[in-house]
Amino acid sequence: MADSTYQRKIYHKQGGDELVVANGGKITLEAGAQLNDPNGANLLDFVLGVDIADLSAEADYYLVVPWKSTLTKLWSVIDGVVGTADATITPLKVGGSAMTGGAITITQSDSAAADVDSSTPSDNNTFNAGDVLKLTVSGGGSGGSPRGHVAAVFQRT
Repeated sequence: MADSTYQRKIYHKQGGDELVVANGGKITLEAGAQLNDPNGANLLDFVLGVDIADLSAEADYYLVVPWKSTLTKLWSVIDGVVGTADATITPLKVGGSAMTGGAITITQSDSAAADVDSSTPSDNNTFNAGDVLKLTVSGGGSGGSPRGHVAAVFQRT
């Protein structure tokens, strides 16, 4: 005999315009599903950031990726003028091969604080939880010593 006091943990409120997930309830999204805000932004996206102390100094920077995901976009912004040569930020999944379309070039010519550049990695850009993203800074020449900031946008998979 069914318990007449059974309460669903996921239900529509009367009127049908609100979905409620009660204590102990769970929503599971299948592969390929999206959860979007009212403006269409995917709420499954997350951003990891790193500050680059000096774009004129060659160095590697590392980020741990906390969820199984795909790197979909890299954005950079600089704090000052790039001195004598273009600077490049190249992403690599540690233990993997180079990403297609992932490198960002920050041009020296007419560079200024608040310049934004981006790239869209399209291959070798999937990560498991705990994988490491390496960002290699090269070029940049000498002088100027601008700081840079990188935002890596991931979509959970």
